[in-house]
Amino acid sequence: AENGSAAEAFDVEARFDGELVSLVEDIKKHVLLPEAEASVAMRLVENDLDELSKALEALRQRKRTENDDDADLAAEEEDPDLVPEPGLEDEAQKRVHLLGNRRRLEEGLRKLYSEKETDEENHYKSNLALRESLADPTFDADKLQVAIDNFFRLCPFQAKSPAAKALVARARILVELWTFRRRCGELRHEVLYATKAALKWEAKRRAAETWPYAPKGTEAEAADPCFKELLEQTQEYVGELGFVLQEAKAVLERHEWASLQRPPKSDAFRKDNMAGPLMSLRLGELEGWWKRPQVD
Repeated sequence: AENGSAAEAFDVEARFDGELVSLVEDIKKHVLLPEAEASVAMRLVENDLDELSKALEALRQRKRTENDDDADLAAEEEDPDLVPEPGLEDEAQKRVHLLGNRRRLEEGLRKLYSEKETDEENHYKSNLALRESLADPTFDADKLQVAIDNFFRLCPFQAKSPAAKALVARARILVELWTFRRRCGELRHEVLYATKAALKWEAKRRAAETWPYAPKGTEAEAADPCFKELLEQTQEYVGELGFVLQEAKAVLERHEWASLQRPPKSDAFRKDNMAGPLMSLRLGELEGWWKRPQVD
């Protein structure tokens, strides 16, 4: 209740529902506890040793107060509906001992692990690192592979169990999958960059009107061998790269075709090449080589 004043949680009219009145009486008798007992009961289901010890000490202080000369006055002020829970102090004391033993054990283990690494600690750490790497949100294949290697190095006997073999098999599958995904992403970026560079080089030649023929007096430029070698590495990722790879292949084929083209021959070149045969034809006509023999 507000301002420290007592108040009923709910009101019940005995004239209308006798069964409900009986249930309310049971609740008041078995559920509603004095403040000290209620605090201890709540701390019993927690793992905080300090808070439980404080609540238990408060309960004992209350009991000591009841045994003093003012016990009668305290009894008059106490709510008659609040009934102490028998055996609560003993249960709380047992819980205090249990939590104290656990705390001392954890402190001893921390001290032991800080001084040296034991086989048990190595087994635990390697197993935990492997399981954490399996659930790595960054899909780091290198980290998972290191965890697998450490697991075999630190837990050689445990790794032979069926459960460990199944765990390692799943980890190796994820290593291959994550490595494939990472390499696919790297190739996508590299292919896009190489295609952009090839198109830029082609646009530069087109602007200089040297496409697809090389300038006179220079050798034809072959397709970029690094570009071709990069595309050869994408054979396993055809389905994943999709349009990016097909565009790059089309650009490479066009550049290979351009590297094979030769400029057309000039008229002067054709005239010089035809001078020899034409001279022979004229000489043959003059000498009568091409006349038909006369038939009598």
